[in-house]
Parts: sequence; structure tokens; C-alpha cells
Amino acid sequence: MNNPKRGFVVYFDNYPMLLALPPEQRGLLFTALMQYADGRWRGEVSDPEEVLERWPGMEPQARMGFRFMASAVDRDTQRWLLRRQSGERRRQQTQKEGERSAPAPGSPAPRARTEPPDPRYSADLEQTRRLVERIRGGGV
Repeated sequence: MNNPKRGFVVYFDNYPMLLALPPEQRGLLFTALMQYADGRWRGEVSDPEEVLERWPGMEPQARMGFRFMASAVDRDTQRWLLRRQSGERRRQQTQKEGERSAPAPGSPAPRARTEPPDPRYSADLEQTRRLVERIRGGGV
């Protein structure tokens, strides 16, 4: 795939629920969640229960936590897939427009922008440059 999903989000509002689980159950939950998130975006799995079947040692409290977290994975993955599709449509549209408006062979190249940049932009750019230099120098 040309644009694979590289991760998923774990939200802080799940933290109290995770703390209530024994460490072994947290490990099972996260492993199952990784399987679910990866299979979900690829279209290989659509129901959290499919993944839970693979984890018979997961206790009821961890299973409930998994279901809550899997619903967030579903929501976020759906958003990601829609953004990816719209990006692909934009790229295709830009490519089509580029083919239609390609300059004729031998025509002059487009001229560079001649008006001065917005002074607010220049100030923001300078402020950002100074901040990056401070961070690189070890001071914040």
C-alpha cells in the first residue's frame, strides 16, 4: 500500500480503566488492540469480537476496556480512511489539471512572484527561526 496507517491513538481518558487492570491483562488488551487497529484499517477485521475470540485468557474487565478502546479505533480509522480517500482524489484531480494545462514545448517558464512578502509572515518566520535555533542549542 502506498500510504499505510502507522499507528493508532490511545486516549488519556482510558488511563484510569487501564490502571485498574493487572499488568498481564493490560498486556493482553494492548496486544489485542494492536491486532484490531492494524486489521481494521486494512479491512481484514470489522468487529472487535473477532479479535477477542483470539484472546480467551483476557478477563471480562479487560474485554470491556478493549471494546471501549476499539470503538475509538473505529472512529479514528474511519476519519483516516476518509482523509486518505480525499487526498487521493485531490492528487488525481491535480494530475488531470496539470496534464490539461501543461505548457506547450518551447513556451517560457512561469515567472516567480515579484511582490514583497507580507511583513507579518516575515516576523512569524523570524520568530520561528529563533525558536528552532534555541531548541537546537539546548535552551528552551
